[in-house]
Amino acid sequence: YCPPLTEAAPNLLHDVNRVHFYNGYLAALARAIRKGADVRGYFAWSLMDNFEWAGGYSSTFGLYYVDRLTMNRTPKLSAKWFQHFLANRSSARFNRQRFVNPTPKSRRVRKSKYIVIATTNANATDV
Repeated sequence: YCPPLTEAAPNLLHDVNRVHFYNGYLAALARAIRKGADVRGYFAWSLMDNFEWAGGYSSTFGLYYVDRLTMNRTPKLSAKWFQHFLANRSSARFNRQRFVNPTPKSRRVRKSKYIVIATTNANATDV
């Protein structure tokens, strides 16, 4: 069971601790790359809140909240941060207000030459 969004929104959508985790982890990953680590990729687990064998639907560590009654998906603060990170290739200091209420004057951050975003056009049959 996962509570409806209206009941759980403050705690589930504003996952500041997860943002700090990703920020710290990706900064450490960039340091490792600078020191010569052969890093081929990174995956955030998980895109959406999902069923976990040990915790059922009570584990809500996805980037998107899933309302189990309506199946609506709502991006959490961590999803907005991750989107910003991918767009800017930077693990710049987190400013929660900038992600919750973005302004046209948001400061641009320096892109990292160590984090490269790659895309592929492979089809499922090609893999």
